[in-house]
Amino acid sequence: MWAYLAVCVILNVYARKLLVAIEMFGGIIHIAFFVATVVTLAVMGPRSSAEFVFTESFFGLSGWSNDGVLTGKYFQ
Repeated sequence: MWAYLAVCVILNVYARKLLVAIEMFGGIIHIAFFVATVVTLAVMGPRSSAEFVFTESFFGLSGWSNDGVLTGKYFQ
């Protein structure tokens, strides 16, 4: 933690000209990793058929064994 804080202090005090480039790099990496995470989750996530979605997916059929989890008991 101290090393992390030291890097921030050094960059803010001695390397102001590099700070803009480092912030831009961090922002671009942040957006790229967000997109990569969303794409990975979308591609590898389980899929349901259209028939299940439009005919069988009502409240209470979540598959959870605990009634405290949104099971339709509280929505009827």
